Amino acid sequence: MISTMNNLDAMLQRAVQCARAGLLQEARQLVWQVVSTEPHHEQAWSLLAYVAQTVEERRAALWKILSFNPNHPKARQAFLRSMDEGFIQQAAQKGIFISYAHADQLFVLELANDLRLLGVDVWLDILDMSEESDWNEAIEEALKRCGLMLVVASPAALRADNVMTEVRRFMDSGKIVLPVQSQPTDLTAIGLWNPSVDFTTDYGSGLQDLVRVLGVPEPAYHGRA
Repeated sequence: MISTMNNLDAMLQRAVQCARAGLLQEARQLVWQVVSTEPHHEQAWSLLAYVAQTVEERRAALWKILSFNPNHPKARQAFLRSMDEGFIQQAAQKGIFISYAHADQLFVLELANDLRLLGVDVWLDILDMSEESDWNEAIEEALKRCGLMLVVASPAALRADNVMTEVRRFMDSGKIVLPVQSQPTDLTAIGLWNPSVDFTTDYGSGLQDLVRVLGVPEPAYHGRA
């Protein structure tokens, strides 16, 4: 065990040297070897965030750091910068996957239908899967295709295995998960630290806030208050 840790430390030091020399691709390869062996190596994930080739890779590394150390100030600031509205709007153009607990189905149906009326590309299992569809394959394909996830945050969502799994899948790939609070919920319990869109007191204003964040042209909304 000690020998393995020494080897990892040596590999990480080599990665740091490569990064300083501008050999970023070599540094990335070395860091990936470290985190493949030791997934909770915070220093390695920090270096990976530094040498990342894409914003998705950087976001995923920062999310890993926060999952180990939620109070890491630099990681939190960098993570939030990678989740600003410009990135959210770019991600939404690839399609929006809605993750939810069964108990929130009525809220989710209304939200999905309202967004579709506004021209938003939304994927929701109960609307987009036929009886002949293979459930797991359809969800897998939708998770790969969509660039943004709306996770409906509620106490029921905290207990839903599918929600936790889908959030982790998205965040591990560096995609953006935007919380939509249908009820007051501790977002850190599902590994999220970014601000949410609040639907808890007024549905109409919540929808308007979401539409603004998504960058959708906003017609007058006449849904329920």
